[in-house]
Amino acid sequence: MSWGNLIVWLVLPWALRTTISYFKKPAGPVRPPKPRTRADLISTVFLLIAAFYEVASFYFAPPNLLADLRVPAEAPTYVLRNQFREYMGRKFPGWTEEVADGTVAYGGAEWAKNPRLLAEAEALSRTYTSLRNVENRGIYLRYGHHTLTGCSWCKEDVDYAGYSMPGIVKSYAFALSCLGLGTVVWRKAQWRTYGTIGMTLMAGAEAYLIYLDRNVEFNDRGIAWSPFNFYYRVRCLAFAALLLLSAVVERKDEWTDGDILSEIVAKNQVIYNRQTAFKLAKAATLGDTNLRKKFMEFHKQQEAAKDAIDRDLEFQEMRDKVLQAYNLEQLMQGAEGMAGNIMAAALHEGILTGVDLPPKPEVDVPQELGVDSQGTTYAVERKKAVVDRKGKKPGSEPAGEGAASGEGSSGSPPLSKRKGAARKLKKIQEKETAQEGEPVQAPSSSPRRSTRLESQKVK
Repeated sequence: MSWGNLIVWLVLPWALRTTISYFKKPAGPVRPPKPRTRADLISTVFLLIAAFYEVASFYFAPPNLLADLRVPAEAPTYVLRNQFREYMGRKFPGWTEEVADGTVAYGGAEWAKNPRLLAEAEALSRTYTSLRNVENRGIYLRYGHHTLTGCSWCKEDVDYAGYSMPGIVKSYAFALSCLGLGTVVWRKAQWRTYGTIGMTLMAGAEAYLIYLDRNVEFNDRGIAWSPFNFYYRVRCLAFAALLLLSAVVERKDEWTDGDILSEIVAKNQVIYNRQTAFKLAKAATLGDTNLRKKFMEFHKQQEAAKDAIDRDLEFQEMRDKVLQAYNLEQLMQGAEGMAGNIMAAALHEGILTGVDLPPKPEVDVPQELGVDSQGTTYAVERKKAVVDRKGKKPGSEPAGEGAASGEGSSGSPPLSKRKGAARKLKKIQEKETAQEGEPVQAPSSSPRRSTRLESQKVK
C-alpha cells in the first residue's frame, strides 16, 4: 500500500464525518446565531491574503538548471556542455563559452547592457561550472539551487543539509504564525489544532524524504528531477489550502453552555454596575439641597401620573385580567432564585469576581417542592396512584361537605371551586364593607390558608 492510499484511508472517514456534522441541523430548540464582529472579518481577510501569498510562492520555486537543460542527472559532461550552450544561445544571444570563462568581453550585446540580465547570465555560468561534477548534481537536486551556489564553506553532505534546513523551517514558521494570528477569534480556533497537527506530520514526512531517504531517483522520464523543488511546491499548496480552509470554514453559530453562562454573567454584571451607579447618583443628589428639592418634585409628578393611570377603570380591568393568568409571587421568587443560582455558579467557576451576593431570603416552599443542602428547589417525585376508568382512586370516598371545607381530605379543593369561592367571598366582603363601613382584611397569600378561609366563608 502506498503512502497516498494510506493517507486517503485515514483522512477520508474523518473528513466525511466532519463535513456531515457541519451541515447537520442541531437537535432541540434553535438558538439565535452569534453576531459577526469586526475581528471575524479582519481574521478572514488576513488568512485569505496569507493563502494568496503561498499560492504566489508556488510559482517562484528555486530554479533547476538540469531540468531546464532537459538532461538526466548522470548525463556525460559533453552532453551537459552542448545543452548548456544551446540554452544560453537562445536566452542570451551572442553568449559564448569563452565569455562564461571571462576571457572574452560581452561586446555590444543588448542584453549585456541590462544589469539584471548580466547578473543572471553570470549566475547561470557559475552554476553550470559547479554542475560539471556528478556529485554536485546530486547535492543540487536534493538540497536545492541556493544550497549548492550559496554555501561557500560546505564540504560534506551534512554541511549542505544543515545549510538548507533554515529555509525550510522559516517557511513552516511563517505559515504557522499566519495561522495562529488568523485564528484568534473563536469561530476559527479549531483550525489551530488541525493546522498544528497537519504541519507537524508534513514536516516529519518532508524531513525523512529529503534528508534520510537515500534511495531517491533523481530522474523523471529521462530528465533530472529535484525532490527539494517538488516538496517546496507541495508545501506551498498545502499551506495555501490550510489557510484557505481556515478563512472559509468556521465554527457554527451555536451557543454552548459556557457561552450562555458567560453572556448571562456579563448582563448581570451590567445590571449590578448600573444599580451601584444609581445608588451613588441618588446619594449625591439627596446630599444637595437644590437637587434634593428637584428630585422630590420629579417623583411627585411621577406619582401623580401613576395615580391617574391606576384610577382608570379600563386600565384596572385589563390589569386584573392579566394578573389572574399568572402567579406573580411564584414568578418573582423563581426569577430571583434563578438569577442567584447563576451568579453563584459564576462565582464558583471563577467567571465572575469582585461581587458580593446578598444572602438568600427565606422562601416558603410548597409541599410538592423540596430544598437541597445548597438552597436549590427541586421537584419531588410524586407517587402515582392507580386510577380507574371513572377517574376515582380505589377505596376513596366521594367528596362531601368535608371536602369542600378542606376537612376530611388530604388534598386542597379543585381550582374551579377555589375560584368560585373567591368570587363569593369578594361579594360577601363588599356587602360587609357597605353595611359596616369598615375595611375588610385581604386573605392571606398562603394558598392553604386562603383556601380554608374561603371555604369557611362560603359555608
